[in-house]
Amino acid sequence: MWSAGTNNDVAQFAVEIDGKRHSEHVHFVDAVKEGLLLRATHPHSKIKVRDLSRDTSGEAQSDIAA
Repeated sequence: MWSAGTNNDVAQFAVEIDGKRHSEHVHFVDAVKEGLLLRATHPHSKIKVRDLSRDTSGEAQSDIAA
């Protein structure tokens, strides 16, 4: 599932579930909303939002806690 804004915006944030990319988003808030929805449906999975513009070493991420 891929979400994008208008005017050919480039995805800046990715939502991952158990280390696999689930979706990409232009806005951080949209990625966090998606992560929270996934947390509700997958309570035992590790959900992360990654900043694709700064994520070269795998360190720019946010965990979505229950």
